Amino acid sequence: MRIEINPAYQSITDFIHAIPHIFDSEGEIIYEGRNVLRKYSIGSLSLVVKRFKKPHVINKVVYSYFRKSKACRSYEHAFQLIKLGIGTPTPVAYIESYCCGIISYSYYISLESTAQTLKTLYGIPFEEKKEILKAFAIFATELHNKEIYHKDFTQGNVLFSKDKEQINFSLIDINRMSFGVVSKTAGYKNFCALWEQDESITYIAKWYAYYRGFDEKETINKVMCYNRHFQSKGKSKLTYLLAFVFPRFLQS
Repeated sequence: MRIEINPAYQSITDFIHAIPHIFDSEGEIIYEGRNVLRKYSIGSLSLVVKRFKKPHVINKVVYSYFRKSKACRSYEHAFQLIKLGIGTPTPVAYIESYCCGIISYSYYISLESTAQTLKTLYGIPFEEKKEILKAFAIFATELHNKEIYHKDFTQGNVLFSKDKEQINFSLIDINRMSFGVVSKTAGYKNFCALWEQDESITYIAKWYAYYRGFDEKETINKVMCYNRHFQSKGKSKLTYLLAFVFPRFLQS
C-alpha cells in the first residue's frame, strides 16, 4: 500500500491508513456510481474520500508502472491549483492499494466543501443567474490565462459560493487536467460539456471573449458549435442505450 499524507494532517495518520479496510462498511455515502464518495467526521474535520473504480487489467499495469494513479494525480493537481491561486477542496492524502504488486483501488482524501455545484443553476431562469454565469466566464478566463485546462469541465465539477462582495469558484474531480498554454480552440472546446440553455452558453461565451480579448462573434459561434456537437453525441448514445434496453423505443 502506498500512502502520501499532507503534513498538515499527520494527526489523522491512523484513520488514513485504515480507510481501505473500513471504506465498504463505514462512512456516509454521498455518491455511488463508477466511483464512490463517502464522508467521514474525524474530530473537527469533515473529510470526503473518493475511491476510484478498480482499473481494468491493462490500466492496472499502466497505473502500477508507467502512469500516476487517478488518486495521486488528484492530490498533486490540488497542490498545483492552490499554488496558482485556484480554489479546490484542501488535499489531505491519497492511497494506492496493491495486490501482488499490481494496483487495485486508489483513494483521494480531501476536506469537505460546503459550496454548491453549477448544476444547481440548471432550470433557473436566465435573468436570475446572469451574474453567476458572467463570474463563471471570468473564472474560466482565469484558468486558461494561468494555463490550467480541466478536461472534465462540467457543471458538476465546478463549485461556487456567493458572499456579499463576490462569487467564489473552485474545482473538483481534478485528476484529468493539463497545465500549459490554452489555445483559442482549446478554450472554445472546454465549454462543450456544459448542459445549459443556448442563451446561457452564449452569455458565457460573450464574456469569455471579452476577458480573453477574442472576437465576440467568432467565440460565440465556436463555443456553440462545439457544445452542440458534444450534446448531440450524448443524446445519440442515450438513444442507442434506450433502443438496446427497450427495442420498441425507436419505433414509437
